[in-house]
Amino acid sequence: MFRIAALLVLAAAAVLGLLRAQAENASRVGWEPVYSASCNGCDLSHKEMPGWRLDNGQFRDAKFVGANLRGVSAKTADFSRADFSTTNLIDSTLDGAIVAGATLDRARMQRVSATGLDAIGASLLGANLRAAELIGASFEDADLTGAHAIGTVFAAANMRGARADKTNFSRANFNGAILTNASFVETELSGATFLDAKLGGADFTGAMSMETVDFSGACISSSTRLPASITIPQCAPGPILAVVD
Repeated sequence: MFRIAALLVLAAAAVLGLLRAQAENASRVGWEPVYSASCNGCDLSHKEMPGWRLDNGQFRDAKFVGANLRGVSAKTADFSRADFSTTNLIDSTLDGAIVAGATLDRARMQRVSATGLDAIGASLLGANLRAAELIGASFEDADLTGAHAIGTVFAAANMRGARADKTNFSRANFNGAILTNASFVETELSGATFLDAKLGGADFTGAMSMETVDFSGACISSSTRLPASITIPQCAPGPILAVVD
């Protein structure tokens, strides 16, 4: 009986060791689920989806409220009118994606890569865009009020009519951006650059640290609101197109 019991103990130990080895091997295997099919109107709120590949997916009107999408790849995906309120999008890739009309209030978007992002009319109230790369993105008529965009790159972006009041744009890059009629009321602009930016009708009333901003090559219109101490030339008038009968 003692020998049988000993053999059973040894067998159990061997099985336990095998299970541990399998678990260790499994933990080393990277799992990268792909979800690029149509899921318009889906409710994925509070889901754990870190590292998922959503490239080319269709997620119009979907809900991602409070979801964990850290490190996802969603290149050219369509998230029109989707709800990303409080969503974790840190380190994600959204190059060419569409979030037009979407809600990204208080979303965490630090270090997001979103070249060519379509965020027309999107709401980003209080969103964290720190160190994000938004080169050539369109934020026309978007609302970034209260956002944190320290060191964010908006180079060549279209921000016509965007509202960005009380936003922190310290060290942000707006080089070559179109900021016609954009609102920067009471924003923090310490060390920001607006090289060659179009500022016609932009409102910088109450903006802070303006003396540290580089406006080289930028231009304004007669309706641009700037501190009296800042002098920027007016933009050249656009070409007049001849009408041929």
